[in-house]
Amino acid sequence: MQNFPTSRATLPRVRRVTIALFATIGLLSTMTTGASPASAEPIADMTTPALYNGTIIDMAADWEDAEACLVRPDVLDMPECFDSVEQLEARSAELIDEHGPVRGFSTRRGKSSFANCATKLWLYDGAYGTGAKINFQLRNQWINLSSYGFNQKTSSYHIGGCNATFHDYANGGGGLYPTNQTQAWDGSPGMAAGWNNDVSSVRIY
Repeated sequence: MQNFPTSRATLPRVRRVTIALFATIGLLSTMTTGASPASAEPIADMTTPALYNGTIIDMAADWEDAEACLVRPDVLDMPECFDSVEQLEARSAELIDEHGPVRGFSTRRGKSSFANCATKLWLYDGAYGTGAKINFQLRNQWINLSSYGFNQKTSSYHIGGCNATFHDYANGGGGLYPTNQTQAWDGSPGMAAGWNNDVSSVRIY
């Protein structure tokens, strides 16, 4: 193979200009297509922008190849999605170490106080915890699953340290899933009769 000169002193002027031009183009390409998570900008028409492998996806439309997504709006600017549950759990542990668990508002004997609990509501697209998985860590607000691409997809679930309710329609409307099966630490490899792929909103208390 022929060896080409590489020192600036021996390169012809035209070749030096050409190399400089391609180097500039390469830099611009990196800046525009290889944005880091810190500089990634959500697209304006996305319903629910989420961070996945350094890029922004719209969870409401397409999870791409993500297996599991974490929703914790008290400390995250947007949901984060991962290739595995293990990656999500590691990220969740980092957030709990740094910020503590999600805090909720509870009332006891007429007095209001903030209470902590390990929320971690898991919803699964398949039976026995299989398929796509979404982990919610927020309390006392309606969670409309259509915003996360999970409307009427739940086939199994696991509830953390706070009670939850599942509803047939958005914003808590329609039928109510049996509440004796959605208490703290409840879970099921399947859904109650008539409820498979029929949950549209949830709430963690």
